Amino acid sequence: MFLGSTYEKGLENGRNYHLKTNQVATEYGNYVLDRSSTIGDKLFTSRVKKCQLS
Repeated sequence: MFLGSTYEKGLENGRNYHLKTNQVATEYGNYVLDRSSTIGDKLFTSRVKKCQLS
């Protein structure tokens, strides 16, 4: 399992995104918790971008 930097960076991105936009952070947190590979960052970023558009 790859829960090192990808996991921690995802949580950091989630907190920063929450602080900037005042959106619900738990959605992003739960999403990152489900990611256990190095592709987590890309998926996380695309998810945040998709939420920003809507």
